[in-house]
Amino acid sequence: ARSYPAARARELQAALAAGNVSARRFSFGLADQGLAHDLPELARRLGATIEGLRPSILITHAYEGGHPDHDSAALACQIAARAQPAGRCPMRVEFAGYHAGGGSPGWGGFLPHGDAPEIEIQLNEEERRRKSAMLDCFATQAAVLLAAPRARERLRLAPLYVFTEPPHPGPLWYERLGWRISGAEWRQCAAEALALPMPCPAC
Repeated sequence: ARSYPAARARELQAALAAGNVSARRFSFGLADQGLAHDLPELARRLGATIEGLRPSILITHAYEGGHPDHDSAALACQIAARAQPAGRCPMRVEFAGYHAGGGSPGWGGFLPHGDAPEIEIQLNEEERRRKSAMLDCFATQAAVLLAAPRARERLRLAPLYVFTEPPHPGPLWYERLGWRISGAEWRQCAAEALALPMPCPAC
């Protein structure tokens, strides 16, 4: 529905206000649950944004099979960051979301990936209150966010993923939910995007 993107935009604005966060916002206008079919465009726009802002850190989703758009964001960030000129490649840091790698949905923990070190941040009372206030702004996602941890954050340096392979054995979480795209279809889209030439040498 047309009202859904507008609702999500309002929720984001309310969450930023609740967290007392001042931030520039960018919208690429791409479809919810459809980013896999726009991966080259997503990577191109993200790359141009990174080139303009020149951030030192790029925070993104992990490749976990929880949500196809989250996986698309992880792939686009890897492509876009590595396409930056030498010396301007931002450090990719990912946060733990959710996945079904253990057979049931799990929030706030990473799928294992080599020896990538993890950092767990325990939030103090004020940080927990602020995080909860921000999450509570997302009314359209209330059912999903019920299981989101409120007392901690887990981060790690994003590894170089092989996006043409499944993130874990067995059905992915969005496959269990019967969404429009399968893991195999997503990986085919990823393979096609990765086969395109990058505008700059990888750094």
